[in-house]
This record gives sequence, C-alpha cells and structure tokens, in this order.
Amino acid sequence: MAAPVRSAYGLADAGARVTVFNRTATAGETLADSVGCAFGGPPEEVIGDAFDILAHATPVGFHAPDDMLVSADVLRPGMVVFDAVPMPIETRLLREAAARGCATIPGVRMQLHQAARQFALFTGQEPDLSVMEAALLEVMDGG
Repeated sequence: MAAPVRSAYGLADAGARVTVFNRTATAGETLADSVGCAFGGPPEEVIGDAFDILAHATPVGFHAPDDMLVSADVLRPGMVVFDAVPMPIETRLLREAAARGCATIPGVRMQLHQAARQFALFTGQEPDLSVMEAALLEVMDGG
C-alpha cells in the first residue's frame, strides 16, 4: 500500500472525515474510492476552512523549495500542516503555515519514525529517537 493510501486509510479508519486532493483526477478519485473518502479536485482548488489537518504528500517543494500547490489563504491558526517532503526541512508550505499560526510537521519527522520502526523490527530493540534524530539532522546538514 503506497504512503498516501496508508495515510488516508488510517485517518478514515480512525473516524476522520478525509478529502483527497490530487493533481490527476483519475488517480485522486481511485485513491478516494479505495479508502472510502471524498475527492475534492486538484490541490490548487483547496479552499475554505473545512479541515483541521493538511497533509501534503506530493514532491512539490523538494526540488523547488519555493513552490507550493495549496494557496496560503487556506492556512489558519490552530491548523496542523504536515509536508512529507523531507528536504529541505522547512519548505515554503511549512514556512507559510508557521507564519499563519499553524502547527507544522516536516517530512524529516516521518523519515525519523520510519527509520526507528525499521530499526526496531530488524534488531528487536527500541532505538533512542534523540540519537537517531541528531544523526539524521547532521547528515542532512552536510555534516
């Protein structure tokens, strides 16, 4: 199961009302249907304040850190904004969200927790997240 499918399914399974936005209508509709969610159209058409969490799972912002699909107008205080893009750590979406009072979660956090889970599955031991995070950030900063 691909990451956006797992994320949408997990949220829907937990009782959240989920709306999928996708740049390709057929792919978005297929994803939405597969997890029992609504399809809202392309990301550029996200409007209003009908949601509390925005989970961005496209590569936009990875190679061009100043690109952003969703209008900053939909970002509001108290909202949670997650950007799956791991690098740069702070994408334009996250900068805009923080400036508007949103709680932000960078994609590097997802990488950290995925690596920790993989470590635990492989070794049978729970890793020290602070040590893993320091190593990950050192490597990402070019250290």
